[in-house]
Amino acid sequence: MSSDSDSGSEFAGPCLNRHTARGARNRATRLSHPSSEVSHHIGQNKAKRKIRIAKAPRTFHQTNSGVEGEDRITKTPPELVTRVLSFLEAEDLANIALVSRYVNTVSKQDLLWKELCRVRWMDKKHQSLTLHPCVDYKDIVGQLDKQDKIDILTRRFLQLRGDEDDAELEERILNSTPTGFRGIKVYIPVVCGKWQASYIAAEIDQHRRRITMKELQAYEWIFGEFYGFHEDEDEPIKVHFRPDGLRSNSIQDGTFRRPRPATYQILASGAIQVGEFPTHSRPRRLEDWGWSISNSYVTYTSI
Repeated sequence: MSSDSDSGSEFAGPCLNRHTARGARNRATRLSHPSSEVSHHIGQNKAKRKIRIAKAPRTFHQTNSGVEGEDRITKTPPELVTRVLSFLEAEDLANIALVSRYVNTVSKQDLLWKELCRVRWMDKKHQSLTLHPCVDYKDIVGQLDKQDKIDILTRRFLQLRGDEDDAELEERILNSTPTGFRGIKVYIPVVCGKWQASYIAAEIDQHRRRITMKELQAYEWIFGEFYGFHEDEDEPIKVHFRPDGLRSNSIQDGTFRRPRPATYQILASGAIQVGEFPTHSRPRRLEDWGWSISNSYVTYTSI
């Protein structure tokens, strides 16, 4: 079975690609500012769902004094401003940060962006309400508590002993950032909080077309056949891509269960090869952020 990473990272893609890493870094740097770049990226998915994309406000209402409008909002209790901002969607919240430094600060609160993450991710597969693994946390690691660090490492499929202290967890967070691996774009936050960074990282990652070996092995898959060779099956056939290099039925009870065990590997192209069967296509992302892999005869859909 071929390795998913040439560098040994437990979350890595098939191999290193400096061009991809540089492009991802440049894009992430642009997205990190509370500008139209952020709202544009978040708004791309709204456009697909035919939801109106709000334009960034050019200025706050000004009076003859020139600053009275801003003074009014800065004198408003932050709890009230937070309550008002909680009704905004992600793109609008990113846009309104342009109003003033005060609003910018309030709009980055984790409680606002965590709720946006909850709503956005509630019907998505493989997306728990924890911080996203494809974020470079180097500049905001001070915002992470111990549970945050454990959650990130878990989502990067790293093994934990259970007795690590904060310093060790922090070191592993920084050393396991999946930067520079083909197909994985890491978001680099500059002026935003951990939950806003996770929201943006998830929006970027939903377009990824390469699945990692750890993801392939971690998920359970529904095995389907296009030509209905076994339509008498009462329940969907579920399979695992096991760490020992075999794809097999999820139920291991000593009896024969379809499909027969077969070896598998991820090819350099990102396609999946199972046994001697026709090569499967590169993984395809679904609307629910799940994965689909197929060839002319069968399809696998992640659960």
